[in-house]
Amino acid sequence: MYRPKLVRKVDCAGQVKVAGEKLASQGMLVDRVVALERKMDTLEKKMNIFMGKLYQLLARPTRSPSPSPVRQQCFNFNKMGQYRQYCPK
Repeated sequence: MYRPKLVRKVDCAGQVKVAGEKLASQGMLVDRVVALERKMDTLEKKMNIFMGKLYQLLARPTRSPSPSPVRQQCFNFNKMGQYRQYCPK
């Protein structure tokens, strides 16, 4: 639960001009702060889950891409080791 910090009282009567705007009540401000803290907690939990998954992915061993198999057969005779450029046909 949110507990506001204690601050020292400052006497500034007559030094400050107050605007003609309505200020939110302290209860409303506390409610907003509590809601923001809940959202921050939720975001922190989600971020921790995300970072855990990221670390798992980074810890996996990487595989080098294997080269595609080279066809070492003659296109005409399907003989192994005979390349197209050396085919008698």
